[in-house]
This record gives sequence, C-alpha cells and structure tokens, in this order.
Amino acid sequence: MGEALLAQAREEAQHMLAAAQQEAEVLMQATEEEAQQIVSAAISQAEAEAKLEAQRRIAAAEVEAARVIIRAREAVIQQATDRLVQQLHALPHKPDYVTVLEQLLREAVTGLGRPELYLQVRKVDCPLVTEEWLKQMGDELGVSLHRHPEPVDISGGLIVSTPDRRLTFDQSFNALLHRHADVLRAIMAQVLWGPQQANVKEAQDG
Repeated sequence: MGEALLAQAREEAQHMLAAAQQEAEVLMQATEEEAQQIVSAAISQAEAEAKLEAQRRIAAAEVEAARVIIRAREAVIQQATDRLVQQLHALPHKPDYVTVLEQLLREAVTGLGRPELYLQVRKVDCPLVTEEWLKQMGDELGVSLHRHPEPVDISGGLIVSTPDRRLTFDQSFNALLHRHADVLRAIMAQVLWGPQQANVKEAQDG
C-alpha cells in the first residue's frame, strides 16, 4: 500500500482491533485450555504405557496443541484483516476521499517520474477529478496531468500511466491490498500479539 495508507492502516488497525483483541483473548484462552486438555489426556493415558510410547504421545500432543493455537491466531488475524479491507473499501464514501486520491497520486507521480501522465478513476469518482483539480495537483507536482476519458472498473483509488501506457502505476485499492498483503498481516500480528510474538510467527511461516 502507499506509505500514507499504510500509516492510516496502522492507525485504523489500533482502533478496529481493540474489539478483536478482546475476542482474541477469549478465543486464545479457550484454545489454550483445549490444548492443555490434549496434553493432559496424553499424559494420563501414557502413565499406563511404556516410557518411550509415553514420550511419543506427549510430544505428539504438544505438537497438536501448538497447531491449535496457531490456527486460532490465524483466524483472528484474518478477521482483523477483513475488517481493515472493509474500512479501506469504505473510504470512497467519506468526505475526505479526495485527500486519499491526492496521496495516491503523489506516490504514483513520484514512482513514474514522467512529465506527462494520465489517470483513471471509477465512473462515480470522475466528478472529483476536475480540470481545476488536475491543474492544481500538476502545479504542485511539476507535471502535466490529464484524466483518461474512459473510467476504470476498480473499487477505489486510481491508476496512473504515461500517455502511451507503457508505464502504469496501479494505485487501485485491490492492487494496494495485493502488493502490501504481507505488510498488512504484519501490522495486524503486531497489534494483536506484539512485535516479539509476531516475529516468531513470521519465522515459523518462513
């Protein structure tokens, strides 16, 4: 995602995940209790068996308990990520949506580094991209900006390209989410579990 939206995602994650944190604690408590029951059951059953078999069963139970906890955490992170995606897709309906477009446009212009650029937006967003707005942003960024006459089928954001379309900078919401999925997950993990446990989870995934 663009740097501005990543910062916004981090800020929104703090608010949105407050409820998820409470849900997560309840879920994790229940999950850890379930995991402990798995281990305890293995230990009880193992008391009447040979020592090697007992160790095998306990080890297998501990592995299964760890898997249960990981699955629970994954479910919470996915739920939190889904909420953030919903918030992102709700941005076009907010009064300051044009500010989001400006942020995305600045990043695209910087990334492309060309003197003349065309941008495409959703049909419903075309009224926001006026000639006055294009001139204002063009003067600020030192480029010549034009709106492509045909709208684009995206959920929000914009797509910027050179006149010949050989270079394109996709700043649509779907592209942003796709490009920065790992970063979003890292933000969610850190908010939910803290940096140390999030790093442990990354290491396990790697």
